Amino acid sequence: MNIAYPVATVIDALRERVPALKLIGASADLTAALTTPPKVTPAAYVLQTTQGRKPQLCGEGDFVQNADAVIQVVPWVRNYAAAATGASARRDMDQLLDAIGQGLIAFAPNNLFTPLWLGQVSDEHYDAGWLTSQITFFSDFRIQK
Repeated sequence: MNIAYPVATVIDALRERVPALKLIGASADLTAALTTPPKVTPAAYVLQTTQGRKPQLCGEGDFVQNADAVIQVVPWVRNYAAAATGASARRDMDQLLDAIGQGLIAFAPNNLFTPLWLGQVSDEHYDAGWLTSQITFFSDFRIQK
């Protein structure tokens, strides 16, 4: 029984499908990166949120509940050449976002989850040459017991 989207499978898919990423971490790694930026770039951190829907009881006490999963990938790039303007960071981020999208759209860890679909892409923060964005994907699955 899965009660959350398996983030480790997304991390593995990124490692395999987006070789440009030099560092891939999870939510705890992102928390650390917010105080001390990553040592290498490009980097990405993967987070998930699962929201259950009202359960249904079926037949002889079977329990069925659908759930929605939100997968957030937070990529970081560093602009060394023109830190004041962020021009090269923007180009690097655009390429990285495209590669992440190509790598994860239609990905599913197994047949219990619907393939990931694109939700939203947004820039989050630019400071001292660091550009951070966020790309969000959605999936859903069924919990049965």
